[in-house]
Amino acid sequence: MTPHFRSYVSNLLRIRFAELVDHHATVLRHGRARPSLIVHPLTGLPYPEKADGGEDQPPPHASVR
Repeated sequence: MTPHFRSYVSNLLRIRFAELVDHHATVLRHGRARPSLIVHPLTGLPYPEKADGGEDQPPPHASVR
């Protein structure tokens, strides 16, 4: 693995970790939240915790236009 690619991957992991910490803090404050990162940027696949589609559903009162 080249140093540039290793740095790139480590930066992506830092961003992902920061996103998870922020999401956890938001859930504790507001009770329900959805992380902004849904799809893994390298693979284009949903993160494992999002694969079931549980929290990705809009609230029942949300209007779709």
